[in-house]
Amino acid sequence: MKDKLYSDEEFRLKSNYEKKLTNNLKTNCKGFYRYLRNKRQLKSGIPTLERNDGSRTSGPAESAEVLAEAFSSVFVHEPENLPDVEKPEAECDILNDIDITFDKVKHELEILNCFKSYGPDGIHPKLLKSLADDSSFVNAVVELFRKCTDSGELPLI
Repeated sequence: MKDKLYSDEEFRLKSNYEKKLTNNLKTNCKGFYRYLRNKRQLKSGIPTLERNDGSRTSGPAESAEVLAEAFSSVFVHEPENLPDVEKPEAECDILNDIDITFDKVKHELEILNCFKSYGPDGIHPKLLKSLADDSSFVNAVVELFRKCTDSGELPLI
């Protein structure tokens, strides 16, 4: 009977933990997906693959070679001497219609999802969100965006 109570208690704790994970899914999905990954039954490495001659690969290195062959066979090699194409001049300035204000930039920084990964600039959204209260940072971002829209170019990352 004691074992049964322990099993029921364990089941109750697990059930409560799962409910907590699903209730917090919209605000923190990382915990939910970490739990799912740990519960996954199938954990395998690189599978064996079939070669063109019908034989099977015997290890990860051979499987990688078969995959490399398959991928390289579908790529198209572009000619090296392509003609230069002139960039057409824009007849109207579309970017001038964008209104970039301090309040809008601050609002966008405040609503960033800090559970997402960083972008191509390498800056984590958590850091950007924490800087939303710093008016000098928000002013710098506003100025950067305005210069980008005025010039029609983005800075190199």
